[in-house]
Amino acid sequence: MNQMMDMLGSVQQMTERFSAMDSASSAVRMVYLVVIVFGILNCLLGYRLLRFWVMLVGFGTGAGGGWLLAEKMGMESRTTTLLMMVGIGIVLGIVAFLIYKFGIFLVAAGIVFAACLYLIHPTTSFLFFVCVLAGTAAGVMGVRYAKEMIILGTSLLGGVISGISLCGLLGFEGFPYGILFCGAFTMAGLLIQVLTNQVKEEEREEETSIPDGKNEERMK
Repeated sequence: MNQMMDMLGSVQQMTERFSAMDSASSAVRMVYLVVIVFGILNCLLGYRLLRFWVMLVGFGTGAGGGWLLAEKMGMESRTTTLLMMVGIGIVLGIVAFLIYKFGIFLVAAGIVFAACLYLIHPTTSFLFFVCVLAGTAAGVMGVRYAKEMIILGTSLLGGVISGISLCGLLGFEGFPYGILFCGAFTMAGLLIQVLTNQVKEEEREEETSIPDGKNEERMK
């Protein structure tokens, strides 16, 4: 009888483990799918969705600044710190959304500044200043060549995210698969964004241009 109970207990434990594994794998697959959709949207529509991403970056930058300000002021209340983060984040997000070029500057400068911090690990004021200078230069270049950099950056970022997530979803591990999927998504996104935005600009030029005959009639 005891052996039978032990066997039933073992079967029950195995069932619970398999159920947990199934639930975990389902959750992981769902995360992969969400990330793939996000990556594809960013890859194919990155330039057109730029104001949305700019607003998010502005909010994140403001929230981070609010947290640093609360730390400098020595605030111990978590509620006050959270309110300060949300308030400054919302204000900077709105400013970034309305002032388009300022938002582009924030995005480009923030990405390069974060990359420099990660790669250099500044331990002196000079190295930190180098990171700030690199971020500022990237922000200026982003404003100057906004469209080209945005299309290239969003295609590359979305392609890498989508490719890696698809490899994880399909269980393809190894060197060639990741590069192939990332490269395919990136090239497709780059081509589609260039073509669709070029067509859009040509349509705008045709709508704003006035034929010579109509110009003569208006002059009369």
